[in-house]
Amino acid sequence: MTAGIIHEVNNPLNYVKTTLYTLRRRLDPGSPGVREMLEDIQDGVDRVQGIVTSLRTFSHPSHELRKEESVESIVGDALRLVSHETRGSVTIETSIPPGLRLLANRNQITQVLVNLLQNSLDALKQRGERADTPFIRIEAVGEGICDKLILRDNGCGIPPRIPGPRL
Repeated sequence: MTAGIIHEVNNPLNYVKTTLYTLRRRLDPGSPGVREMLEDIQDGVDRVQGIVTSLRTFSHPSHELRKEESVESIVGDALRLVSHETRGSVTIETSIPPGLRLLANRNQITQVLVNLLQNSLDALKQRGERADTPFIRIEAVGEGICDKLILRDNGCGIPPRIPGPRL
């Protein structure tokens, strides 16, 4: 089903990209607002293309063993998959050292991050009226291979009546 959706989205997306290319060649970029409008359209097209690419990777689970993956890239994929719920309503902060790698199955770790992000978004919805801005912070710690991936939010938290894991 996902492959069909990806195909159906890619067809009009390619049409929009071709039309955008033609518009850039035909319109006078010096006209007031034209360049900005074309850039806005390109940004939207690029965002949709990124979501489709992430969805394609996410929907084709691999049975491969773990391998080194870019933490920044995996976090970006997960954020794109929940972007429809975060845009304009939640501040997302990331702190990921450049070049940091993670030894993991890419699809599985993306699924874990999407689930954690969804939990954070649910907690943010239940936090009530507060003056501070809703936020989610994703932080990676490590040297070379990621030691920790930390996700925090300022949502309502877990009620005390729910027992945590026993260690």
